[in-house]
Amino acid sequence: MVTRSTLATHALSALMDQAERFEMMSVHLAKSPKLAIKQADEIAKCGARLIDAVNKIRRDAETAALACQERLQNKIHVLKTQADSRKRKILDTQRLDSSRTIRANFRLIFGPARETEFSSKSTKHLMSTVTEKINVIRGLCDEYPDSVIALSIGYPTKAWTEPTAEVFEAIVTQLKQEKVEEWPEEILDIMNEVRNERPMSAEFETLYVKISERQGRCRRRVDESYQTVLDAGHPMPVASDLNTGPPPGQAKLTMNQVPSLQFLSNERSLNDTTRIHSSSKSVSSMTNTDRQIQYMFSRSPACKIGLLGVLLADAIRTSNQWKMEKALNDCTTECLNILVPKGEHEDVSITLWVGQREGLQLLETFQLQPTWSELSNHPPPLSQSQRVQGVSLHV
Repeated sequence: MVTRSTLATHALSALMDQAERFEMMSVHLAKSPKLAIKQADEIAKCGARLIDAVNKIRRDAETAALACQERLQNKIHVLKTQADSRKRKILDTQRLDSSRTIRANFRLIFGPARETEFSSKSTKHLMSTVTEKINVIRGLCDEYPDSVIALSIGYPTKAWTEPTAEVFEAIVTQLKQEKVEEWPEEILDIMNEVRNERPMSAEFETLYVKISERQGRCRRRVDESYQTVLDAGHPMPVASDLNTGPPPGQAKLTMNQVPSLQFLSNERSLNDTTRIHSSSKSVSSMTNTDRQIQYMFSRSPACKIGLLGVLLADAIRTSNQWKMEKALNDCTTECLNILVPKGEHEDVSITLWVGQREGLQLLETFQLQPTWSELSNHPPPLSQSQRVQGVSLHV
């Protein structure tokens, strides 16, 4: 028998109609016993056939429903995976590769409503559906501000406005499980720019206050922790053991290879080149043993320091240390090490691991001058920088 594809609404209507007819039906058989038996047998056969047909419809409907549910879950999973990937990259680098998605979401969610007076019925219906979703997202700003930020950076507008209500509800449910994050300061800058472009809703201001206050508290906690350590007279714990050997292809700068922080802090005039070179000579016995690096660079023009944010973040991600940590799925990194000296008024030393090529480019970008060499009569020929096995920036 050839089957015919029927819309579910039509099939449901036909089944309901037939069910009502059969429920109201009362059978009266013929008076002749022989004919009555024959009629009963035929009714039983037709009834069995009808039951088989209905059972087939039921099985097909259940199979189709399971397939539809599976497609729905797959779509939700794909959207979440893509959003998590975008969010994790932003949190790892603390910067946005592009602000297009977050700006578009902020404008659509919190900006003025679009005029639909002269739109078609289908457009009005679509805008009505989008407005309902927008109201749901706005309602998250007070209790779930991180959810709104995660949506704005992870889901393009098309990803949450076009799907069915089931997909959107699943997205919102997952967003409510977002944990508190320390978002890049760039997001607050974008929020300031967007609200200067056009009037934004009250929920947008609530979101801005929630995120900015949190960022402020994070910075204050770091400052307070640092001050507590200084008040106690103890150095802060170092992220890694500086005597550990470096990864292959990189050099590491240790306390035994350069004048100590204590010694440098006692030099009150760092601009006096003669004093610095004479001081270096006084510790020649220390700086000429167990050498692991060839040059040390410093004294970058102050006007260049503003470039550190983007350039160093990119350079760190190209280092062997970073790649090794990512290969081990380590959620922490030793590419950034901070040394706090015992003296309360001494400067803190920051060491960064960066890739060799990017590190050498930074030397040129920041116009660093050679201030130390393994040998006093061995000037650093930058034309031979490719021979350096690795670069460790000591800030």
